[in-house]
Amino acid sequence: MPIEFKKIALKDKTFFDEYYSVYPNISGYTSFATLYCWRNSVNYEFATCDGIPLLKFFNKLEKKERFFLPATSEKHIEKTVS
Repeated sequence: MPIEFKKIALKDKTFFDEYYSVYPNISGYTSFATLYCWRNSVNYEFATCDGIPLLKFFNKLEKKERFFLPATSEKHIEKTVS
C-alpha cells in the first residue's frame, strides 16, 4: 500500500507532540514549529508508518523531492526503513 503524504496543518501538532513525548526531538529542523512555519516555502508534507512520522520536502535547488525521518532513536529508524 503506498504511503500517502499530506501538507502539515495546525491540527497535526497533537500528533507531533505525542510522538516527541515518547521519542524526544533532538533537532530544531524537525520540530513541529519549524515544519509548520516552513511548510509552504519548502512544501513540507508528512505521512505516518506504524506511528512514525515520515517527512518530505521539495528541494528547489536540485528540483527533487527529498525524504527524511525526525532525528530520534536509531532503533525506531531501522524499524521504519526495513
